Amino acid sequence: MPETRAAVKKLLKDGVNPNFIRRKFTIEAIKDTDIIKKENLMTSKQILQYKYHLLRKERGFCGDAESLQNYINSLSAKEKRFILAYKPQKCNTKIGDRGFDVLPDSDDLFVYGFQTDRQLKLLEEGASRILCIDSTHNTNRYGFYLFNLLVPDEFGKGFIVGQFLTNKLTKDVMILFFKIIKDRCPNLRVNAVMTDDDKTTWPAFEYVFHCSDPNLRPRHLLCKWHVVRAIKKNCINRIKDNKLRKEVFGKFIVLLGLKSSTEFGIGLSNFLKDLRHMKGLTSFMKYFEIFYANRCSKWAMCFRNFYHANTDTNMFVESYHNKLKRNLNRRSNARVHDLIKLLHEMEAERWLELSRRRLVGEPHVDFQTNSDNRHQKGVLISVNLVNKVSDTMFEVECDKLEGKYFVTRVSPKCMLPDHCYYRCSNLSCSGLCSHLFKCTCEDSSTLCKHIHRVYSLSMCEHDVHCELGINYSTNSSQTTSNECNDYLDSNNNVILDNSRPNNFQTPPSMPVKFSPNQKMALQPRLFKTTQNKNRKRSLVLNKPDIIEHSFLKKKMLESTSHNITILEEDGNSIDGAQLLTSTQSNAHSASFTEPITNIESARKPLNIDDFYITLLELKSLDLHISEDEEEKLKQFDRFFTKGWLFDSVIDLFIHINVKNNNDDSLLISSLYSQIIIEQLKISNNSQFELSKCVERFPIEDYKSYSNIFIPCCINSHWLLIVVKVREKKIIFFDLYN
Repeated sequence: MPETRAAVKKLLKDGVNPNFIRRKFTIEAIKDTDIIKKENLMTSKQILQYKYHLLRKERGFCGDAESLQNYINSLSAKEKRFILAYKPQKCNTKIGDRGFDVLPDSDDLFVYGFQTDRQLKLLEEGASRILCIDSTHNTNRYGFYLFNLLVPDEFGKGFIVGQFLTNKLTKDVMILFFKIIKDRCPNLRVNAVMTDDDKTTWPAFEYVFHCSDPNLRPRHLLCKWHVVRAIKKNCINRIKDNKLRKEVFGKFIVLLGLKSSTEFGIGLSNFLKDLRHMKGLTSFMKYFEIFYANRCSKWAMCFRNFYHANTDTNMFVESYHNKLKRNLNRRSNARVHDLIKLLHEMEAERWLELSRRRLVGEPHVDFQTNSDNRHQKGVLISVNLVNKVSDTMFEVECDKLEGKYFVTRVSPKCMLPDHCYYRCSNLSCSGLCSHLFKCTCEDSSTLCKHIHRVYSLSMCEHDVHCELGINYSTNSSQTTSNECNDYLDSNNNVILDNSRPNNFQTPPSMPVKFSPNQKMALQPRLFKTTQNKNRKRSLVLNKPDIIEHSFLKKKMLESTSHNITILEEDGNSIDGAQLLTSTQSNAHSASFTEPITNIESARKPLNIDDFYITLLELKSLDLHISEDEEEKLKQFDRFFTKGWLFDSVIDLFIHINVKNNNDDSLLISSLYSQIIIEQLKISNNSQFELSKCVERFPIEDYKSYSNIFIPCCINSHWLLIVVKVREKKIIFFDLYN
């Protein structure tokens, strides 16, 4: 019916959900009647078709690129100032920096960026706390990225201060983004920058906002959540043993949360030492040393002892991305024009929310902790320093530097109970809120320490005036604040009774129908009974619990021979490379051999049962020698390699074992086996050469031995061949197979 179609279209224009419209004309319309009309048979598909035609009429029946161009052309001159850059594909830049036209593959580049005046103002205010930067995808069918700049406001909520929509996030493109922001706000001072651990965002930002003064240089912080996720992923992929994987991840979580730089230095030293000593951690150790050990100031919590709005993760931006994709119904938007309109609407809604919080006087995010501190400071003010000037005004004397302040009672009771957020949680200031008093001091809080002191004494005046005899004149008694607090603590019931309204009624006590120690019956609940047996379960790596965390922390901070000292920050961010260098320089403490000081002792052969071996060959078995000592040994012998197993070491080791067993076994030197192997390689394993090699070792000479040990090295890999002469068996020992 025409009336029904008109009503549906009107509701769609007002932004009503199509499912709600369908329920209104179908299910709710037939609740009280059995008569079904044509409009009651409306389907969701029909309503979506109405919505589609309305959108097409609004766009002008044109493509996405033309629709976006028409939208920009329809903006006024004032509204066009908000567009930072606009470059359509296959065209030159129409708004903004012309540098986009000279970039590689600029013909395919798409850029759209905007920033309103209120976003610019909030950027100047919030960047002094911290600037969060991140991008997201899957917001449109073209695969364009949405690049966001966000700052936390004074209420602990994130506010977008700049957005760019582009199909390329290279370093050159991002440099132009930040250059546009800097040109629009040349005096912008950024305290800290929070990013993910990507390779383009921070280098581009540092290139544009680099400052020669280290005190004014922005600090780069990595998102704690992304760091933990990267370590967890590499623990799962690089460490095969599940128990060892859990232990390494738990130790890193403890190391990440250490607040003292001294404890962090000890913990990092022990963590790297464990990675080197434990088997199966070589791959993870290399990953950690490359990506994290030399950048400790970016991810360790002990280096974040400066003001950064208590922001350790990029969850402000992630929360915005979640809200955006929820508005998109978790699907990629079909048109860029609709996405841009949605971004503008979300920015306007967020501004209205921020304005409402400011108008109603909602407390700042750090109010509660500061309120407790101010209450404690107010309690310490002596009663003699508080003088009553009039019924509504009090004078509070402080030290000579602060002077005198006047506290005025504005209202006998709170006139805005529904919008009263500033309250003191302490019992001695029960009922105190920000709408009752005003003070002339310079404290930015509406509940300063002077207000806390006056209000607590006013409660004493009303409740216990006759017992304490408090007088606010200059000739007041010498009652101390501690006496007032002691009395308040012992008369809590009196204060609570006076703080209740006159019509307050105590609820009747409920009859007890069961024993106090009787267990409650379990309530019925629903539970899942079927599972998908074919579903692959991914490896789960959880953070250590409180007990395990305490145990790992105690273990990591045990006394160690690594004497590492971390200097506190003096304006500049400390680079964690110093920690790694100090750790490597002290690595000889884990070595089991003494350092070689001169070349004569290194090359001097030692005679052990007619086997000759040098200290250099023995030193190669020590995997924990420092890099400096390794370089020095290479100067003595350029063939020296840490971890290499020399043939003389192999021969001596087998000889000692054969000698200790006291059996009739024979060792054939690895030199002979190596000569035979090389000769066979040259002759391509010919039968003639093989027979010649066998002739060198006549069988009659070895029949008297029970075992013959033949070590041989093939492709830098040692094998051991054991010939059981009497049993006529040959056994191969290979560690890899």
